[in-house]
Amino acid sequence: MVLELNPDNLEIHALVSKFFAKENMWDEVSSIRRLMKDSKMKEVFGYTVLDVNGKLHAFLMGDNDNNFVVLPVHVGIGCLTRLLAANTP
Repeated sequence: MVLELNPDNLEIHALVSKFFAKENMWDEVSSIRRLMKDSKMKEVFGYTVLDVNGKLHAFLMGDNDNNFVVLPVHVGIGCLTRLLAANTP
């Protein structure tokens, strides 16, 4: 199984869990999630950082413990749209 190739990789575990969930294989989902919890794997949150006129804007998935201006994605898109419109000749 793919989990045996990299047993410490949380992302692989999460991906396999999602595949099982898509196929309604809930016992397998539960087993993988329990394994993830028991092994104390720590999730690494995804993020994107954009520089708009010298100011950093961070768009995060799940975590907001940082020193950037943190915006939910839908708020960030609206903000960036207004910034671009204001700075476009």
